[in-house]
Amino acid sequence: SSEKYISTVKYRLDYITADFLELPLDEITRFQVSSKVKEIVAKGTLETATRCLRLLNAVFNFAIASGYTEKNPCILVGELIPEHEVQSYPCLPASEMPEFFRRLEQCNAFPITKVVLKLACFTGTRISELLKARWDSGEIDFENKVWLIPAYRMKRRKELMVPLSPQVYDLFMALFHTRSDDGFIFKHTREPWKHMTSETPLAVIKRNGYANEMVTHGFRSLFSTYANESKLFRTEVIDYQIAHVNKTTKADKTSKIYNRAEYWPERVELMNWYANEVYKWMN
Repeated sequence: SSEKYISTVKYRLDYITADFLELPLDEITRFQVSSKVKEIVAKGTLETATRCLRLLNAVFNFAIASGYTEKNPCILVGELIPEHEVQSYPCLPASEMPEFFRRLEQCNAFPITKVVLKLACFTGTRISELLKARWDSGEIDFENKVWLIPAYRMKRRKELMVPLSPQVYDLFMALFHTRSDDGFIFKHTREPWKHMTSETPLAVIKRNGYANEMVTHGFRSLFSTYANESKLFRTEVIDYQIAHVNKTTKADKTSKIYNRAEYWPERVELMNWYANEVYKWMN
């Protein structure tokens, strides 16, 4: 939830700035930041060090852009963090997805929650990006068969175009024709003016027997792994479509211009192909 995310961000910033929290921005040195990062690394929590430093770096970049300071003491400090594998989210292999969807169809869950899980699998989008979708934003473009996720909902604040495969188009169209208003597409059951929380679809996954085996983020891993292993599409196209930034994409931190339609024809082909694969698992 957003409250949980805010709490996590605050915790990480408090953690990395504990030794110089009271200092003015201009007095914070690279040595101080480096010392704290080394301390976190020494505990073996490399991913924590990475995420804490990333947040602090963002704070200083904002401060520079806003005219509060002219320096960023976080520059190059990341070199102190050894390369490491990011802890992956639990994810079922493709071979188990037919059984996953069989249980989903038979379980006692709200139909809208089942649709959320299907769309998460079809699109590979982050669950928060999906659950906060609205009709009145105009992001679902039925005419052009595109879902344009606004930048403010994206992790890296860059809008994402998701091709609407026939299966995804039909699911959204069915929701459109049965909508109660033009607000959130996926509503909170007891407070319909709010969007469904991410805990709701996750709870269904757990109730169906997949605790510690699958989470909503796992659909993104599944999409990436299955598409890459097919050898039908370039890695950069796959990564670009799910807004997974790495050295192969053009949406990384060194990019000056972000083109939301980059690789578009290949992405349309990718999403249609993958939707057909997912449809086979569902049937």
